[in-house]
Amino acid sequence: RNERVIALFDTGAGPMAVILVGAIFVGSMETVWAGQITPPYRKSPSWSVFADESVRLSRGAELGRFNMGSTVVLLLPPGRTSWKPDRVAGTPVKMGEALGNVTRIE
Repeated sequence: RNERVIALFDTGAGPMAVILVGAIFVGSMETVWAGQITPPYRKSPSWSVFADESVRLSRGAELGRFNMGSTVVLLLPPGRTSWKPDRVAGTPVKMGEALGNVTRIE
């Protein structure tokens, strides 16, 4: 079973959701506000809510990490992203590599 961390943010581009999906063999996940998230195996889902209004991240700041890798899904309002034209589906992405830009709300 995959583990998931869903982080919701209010940004200059509107609401944003970052979904960290840790595959079954990922060692653990971490966030800068909650530290290591290493749930033991469970037969049913569990929920933890961190609704601390004081969590603020600067542009480019670390949000969290996988301790063995997995995937991240980023959701933004329609029309708020412009993807780099040289990106090709299925090609590897390196840490820190730009995929596109987010357009702020005027």
